[in-house]
Amino acid sequence: MTASAGLRHIIGVLVVTATAPLVTMFLIAAVGLCRGLLNGHVDLAYLLRLIPGLLIGNYIILKILGPPLLVGSTLVAGIIYATGLRTWYASSIGGACFGGCFVLLSMRIPSEEHRLIFAVESASIFLPAGAICGWIYWRIAVAGSKPEPVP
Repeated sequence: MTASAGLRHIIGVLVVTATAPLVTMFLIAAVGLCRGLLNGHVDLAYLLRLIPGLLIGNYIILKILGPPLLVGSTLVAGIIYATGLRTWYASSIGGACFGGCFVLLSMRIPSEEHRLIFAVESASIFLPAGAICGWIYWRIAVAGSKPEPVP
C-alpha cells in the first residue's frame, strides 16, 4: 500500500466515524417525519427546531461513542482491506453489519413487551446508517484510487 492510499483509508475511517452519528440522527428524524405523515400531523416548525438538536446530539454522541466507533470502523475497514474487497457493496454490507451490532445492543432493553418493536425500529435506522457510512468510506478510501498490482 502506498502512503497516499494508506492516508485515504485513514481519512475515510475518520470521516465515517464523525458522520455516523449525524447520518443516524437524520434517519431518526426521517422516521419521525414518516410517522407524522402517516398519522396526518406534521408540524414544520417542530421539524425546523430539530436541526440544531441533531447537530448538538451529534456532538454529544461523538464525545461518548467516538472511541468505540473509531475502533469498530477501523476493524471493519481493516477486514475489508485485508480481504481485498474493493466494491461499494462490500463496504456497504460491512457498514450495515457494524450497524447491526448496535441493533443487538439495543435489544438489551429490560422491557420484554417492547423489545421486538424497539429492535425493528432500531434496525430500520442503524442498518441503513451503517450501509450509508460504508458507502462513504468506499467513496473516500477506495473509489478513484488505482488498483494495487497483483504480485
